[in-house]
Amino acid sequence: MGDATFRYFAALWGSLHVNPRTRSDVLYEAYGHLEERTRELAHEGVPAEAAEHQALADFGDPREIAQAYYSVHATTQGRDTLFAVLPHIGIAAMFRFHLWVELFWVAVAVSIAVATATAAWRRGLPNWTAPWLGYALVLPAMTWVVAAVVVGYGAWAFVSGGTPPLSLAMYVAVAMWIPVATIIILTIARRTLSYDWLAISLASLPLPFLSAWLFMLHWQGGVLIPDRVRALEMDTVTAMVFLALAGFTALFMRIGRRSWRLVLILALVPPLAAVATLKYHAAADLATVVGAIVLTAVLLVSPVLLDPVDRASLRLRRRDATS
Repeated sequence: MGDATFRYFAALWGSLHVNPRTRSDVLYEAYGHLEERTRELAHEGVPAEAAEHQALADFGDPREIAQAYYSVHATTQGRDTLFAVLPHIGIAAMFRFHLWVELFWVAVAVSIAVATATAAWRRGLPNWTAPWLGYALVLPAMTWVVAAVVVGYGAWAFVSGGTPPLSLAMYVAVAMWIPVATIIILTIARRTLSYDWLAISLASLPLPFLSAWLFMLHWQGGVLIPDRVRALEMDTVTAMVFLALAGFTALFMRIGRRSWRLVLILALVPPLAAVATLKYHAAADLATVVGAIVLTAVLLVSPVLLDPVDRASLRLRRRDATS
């Protein structure tokens, strides 16, 4: 492999936003076609180095090639689309039939999500994996936030001369969970980012809605309050929200262009978060609704900041636009 071919396939590798196993298959296939074209040119009498450059020119821009492969390999149909929407449908059912108040069903749901996400992880992250990863990460993500708040409040109480509400042993245990949860989240995020930050956005879909629901519970007195009438009244609304996420996910999985997927995320999910905020909190004002829209959009788009390939692409486009 000459230097030109190496650089070409390095660019193709970085632009292929598909799972690692598919990426390897695509590169192997593309390299086979390139070798075949190079041999044809050599057979016609073209010198070896010139044949290599001509074959690469015939292939075209690696980013365009990557988009063509993405349209074929990243979209799903039939069974894979069903697998992708199943976790949203399952959570919708838990709310519709008020199963979230039973610890047994919550444990079943978490176990299924973790087991399915683990199996998908071992299979090389198939296209339907992201929603399952999202629900598997809900527990460490939520508990990380709670642990950080608890430790922060305890530290503030200690510094201000007050009495921390928990024992020292409890604070130590909570503090020890923060790095563990961080490692779990970053490990999964790092591998997912290795091929497509939009997969993290798709996995993050439940977080703003579950967060809004948990805040609603908090304002009603907490998850374990004896009177759950107000919370249960919201179950139908919450079930409809997660059914909407299932429909969104199905549409997302059928779209072949990454730019259109991003537009879909920004066009549909933040407004849905605003609707959920209004339903959960009848006294929500305009600032609260706008805040829900902005925070949801930032959450879903922020993974691009961790993707070195797309960051470089954005810088190049800005430079081209200003030049």
